[in-house]
Amino acid sequence: SAGAVPGPACYGRGDEPTVTDAHLALGHLGPHTLLGGRFPIDVDAAVRAIERLGRRLSLDARRTALGILAVANATMARAALVVTAERAIDPRHVPLVAYGGAGGLHAAALAAHLGMPAALLPRDPGAFSALGLAMAGESVELAAACHLGTSPGDLRRLRRQGRELADAARAALGTRGRCRVEALVRYAGQGQALRLPFGPRLAAAFATEHQRRFGFVVPAPLEVTQLVARAETAPRPLPTRRAGLDASPGGGSGGHGSTRRSPLGGRRLPVYQRSELPLGACVRGPAAIEEGTATTLVPAGWSASIQDHTLELRESP
Repeated sequence: SAGAVPGPACYGRGDEPTVTDAHLALGHLGPHTLLGGRFPIDVDAAVRAIERLGRRLSLDARRTALGILAVANATMARAALVVTAERAIDPRHVPLVAYGGAGGLHAAALAAHLGMPAALLPRDPGAFSALGLAMAGESVELAAACHLGTSPGDLRRLRRQGRELADAARAALGTRGRCRVEALVRYAGQGQALRLPFGPRLAAAFATEHQRRFGFVVPAPLEVTQLVARAETAPRPLPTRRAGLDASPGGGSGGHGSTRRSPLGGRRLPVYQRSELPLGACVRGPAAIEEGTATTLVPAGWSASIQDHTLELRESP
């Protein structure tokens, strides 16, 4: 990925092929895919850039494009493994939430690489962050540094300080919503602290979480380095799908879709518009599902089901 500058060859922003160019050359994206065709892209420029790279690597254009995606997927998978390992999360037990304009193009490959059970694509993935800001409630977070232990006397002092922080946070929010107080706790002298709900059993909660995160506990004194009070109002609910798009009994894929041939040859790829797929519809791969801000690739052996707020990708049984 080249970033914004120089950018994809198909945007007229550079000569070296990027991930976007590879998707376009393989037919995952079409010349009228981005923003419903309002963002023009140059298919020939993408193919020429990939062919030039292929000649340097002694590969044909198709293998070059597939190699670009393989490198991109491996890089993203490594990043996901770092995050899950740091948080002691087994990726086999959680779904992948994919968003952004290109998230759906890599979701199935990443979920398969990491052994995740499914991938979930929210509606309007390319505007997911903006939608979150628009729908989220208001919040105020106040923090105060401290250097106390977990003895009964220290806990009483922390409780008073926590109440004062909570009152100030609620006042800053106009006394609306709810408030919670958390503590940053660590072993004395330790560099990293765990953020935990503040309460009378803070030491026990720390031991449980430290064991889960790091696999061990030690008989060492604890210290609370910071108290945090967070006041927040409830988020607004997401709108539901229009009744006219409800699935009919027996549910198929809904709509007829179209097909697209890769500029590099091969079988035509069925293409569906997400807005035209009814609730409960199931699209079996290989296929692409397009919407205004993103495209989801459904590889062979995978299927996509349309739900109220998400599109769910799973390997087909």
